[in-house]
Amino acid sequence: MALKGYIRENGQVGIRNKLLILPSVLCSSSTSAQIADALPNVVSIANQAGCAQVGDDLTQTERTLMGFGLNPNVGGVLIVGLGCEGVNPLGLANKVAESKKLVDYLVIQQVGGTTNTIEKGIEEANKMVNAIDEPKRNVDLSDICLGIVIDNSIEESKLIVLSKVIEVLSDSIGVVIIPKRHQSYFSDAKELVYGKTVTEKGIYYTASELGNVALMTGMVASGAQTIIHFTEDGDPAGSSISPVIKCSVNEDIFEIFWEHIDLDISAPLAQNNESLISSQLLSVVTNTINGIDTKSEMLELNDFAIHRILPTF
Repeated sequence: MALKGYIRENGQVGIRNKLLILPSVLCSSSTSAQIADALPNVVSIANQAGCAQVGDDLTQTERTLMGFGLNPNVGGVLIVGLGCEGVNPLGLANKVAESKKLVDYLVIQQVGGTTNTIEKGIEEANKMVNAIDEPKRNVDLSDICLGIVIDNSIEESKLIVLSKVIEVLSDSIGVVIIPKRHQSYFSDAKELVYGKTVTEKGIYYTASELGNVALMTGMVASGAQTIIHFTEDGDPAGSSISPVIKCSVNEDIFEIFWEHIDLDISAPLAQNNESLISSQLLSVVTNTINGIDTKSEMLELNDFAIHRILPTF
């Protein structure tokens, strides 16, 4: 099946074409959400960081926010700042602009409050939505960065099969990012700093013992256009930027959690049939690339959490 995506000016490939309203600090998250809610195909994130952070923690927040703006699924970015936060909205805008994306920014304290910012933001966002509209073109699986999230409760015997499936996927897909706790299954996996953009193809491991939302956030910031989540527990976490493909690894969770599940692999997993699982997953990934909404997209799930290194003041 031919794959279609959005080829950006810097050569990256998006499988969605979102305008991101990016709050640089928690104080501008509500304003950003109200701008995004007013227009179709415009998304925002609930950023709870960006204030009262220092050192490595502030650097990680800046890197993650920049990564969201740089994600290939984002066609344009409107940054909304407050004006007194640690993350500089203009500096963030300049960094994202280096990717040749359409970028602008608003600062609530400069514009004159929340109402003015929302009105101006909607006006600017509407222009940007029209400006980033573009046709899809032929792309390849090697252009894709795939995040992999695996529930901690999945037993060892299933992990062995899933690791073989991931190896098969990595033969076709350009970049695969896995959680650090599973790196032992992949001898050639390279370490990836949390939220840092991937620039070379291969298998990478990132972060440590994080919750699924923080792990997904880091993967999206690193450039993952889509994420496969192997779930034993039924975690509904999703992303407004990168479609999350939910795969149940036991039949019980599929029956309970069916509205969230894109693919139930419990039967072939019990039979150690990695070949069948791999082909089924490639089919779902292909459909997702070509614009078929995942269940998390249908449910408009939008979760965001930056991994904290240090306590916030």
